[in-house]
Amino acid sequence: MNATDLSNRLKYAQWILERNLAWIAQAEVKVAVVISIDVGMVSAIAAAYTTAVSKSAWAILLSVVFGITIVAALVSAAVVVKPKTDGPPTSFLFFGKVAKMQRADYAQALQMASEETLLQDLCEQIHRNAEIALIKHEWIRLAILWSFVSAIFWMAAISQLVRGT
Repeated sequence: MNATDLSNRLKYAQWILERNLAWIAQAEVKVAVVISIDVGMVSAIAAAYTTAVSKSAWAILLSVVFGITIVAALVSAAVVVKPKTDGPPTSFLFFGKVAKMQRADYAQALQMASEETLLQDLCEQIHRNAEIALIKHEWIRLAILWSFVSAIFWMAAISQLVRGT
């Protein structure tokens, strides 16, 4: 592989890595919205409970099912925000591996690395970050699904509780 081809591959690999990091960030933005809505629903049902004079069996049952499904949504959301710190065995890029090296050792190793070594490192980073993005998006999909399911029970429970005021 000639120097121009290698340089182009390095640039392309950097672009791919940036895309993967953007996909990870998108999942984390979505989880903030899901958590906000879920906490709002929990707060609303708590307020409805405190103002309801009587609570029917249906209101209690629907609230319990809501509670179970909203916990599933929040647990799924928590998995999304949990940091994934296990990167490739060695890396010039992954913060966990870089931080474990002595500063001078890292600087020397990076300065001495060939473009082939840097491309290999980027390829490993791309793959690991693609795995992380996939995991986060699978879990945010579940969090959204559980939130929608819980919203059905939330609306039914709220309507029962409002009747009891």
